[in-house]
Amino acid sequence: MVIEIILIIAVHLRAVYTDLKENIIENRVLLAAYVTGIFVNLITGRQEALLQGLKMSFLVTAVLFLLFLIKGIGGGDVKLLGVTGLYLPAQIIKIAVLSFPIAAAIAVGRMVVRKIKGQRVFVVGDKLHFSLPIMLSTLCVLVCRL
Repeated sequence: MVIEIILIIAVHLRAVYTDLKENIIENRVLLAAYVTGIFVNLITGRQEALLQGLKMSFLVTAVLFLLFLIKGIGGGDVKLLGVTGLYLPAQIIKIAVLSFPIAAAIAVGRMVVRKIKGQRVFVVGDKLHFSLPIMLSTLCVLVCRL
């Protein structure tokens, strides 16, 4: 389980970095993480964990795809949560749910800072990089053992 946690944290760090810098979460990184997760489970003889991870990955991706269709979340964010579901199937629902209030807190914090600086509070077309709340919720669930 330690290997999986290290790998998923590395994937999240890369996703946040590229999302903030280039406004994209790289498909090649997500695909490599997904394939690696499958191989790690197969090599360590954890077929049951692999099946559970695949099931939760598919479930989270299918549900969040609906949000993607209405432009509520980006495609890379959906795939990042899908990969997270492969690695952390028992925690993925908590991670996905917790990422939304964290995103809201970040958005409100950004608005408060703008208000204090005397800037417009709401900026049309402003983007919240959802990979950051996903990573923070993952760390929170792992550290706090929620």
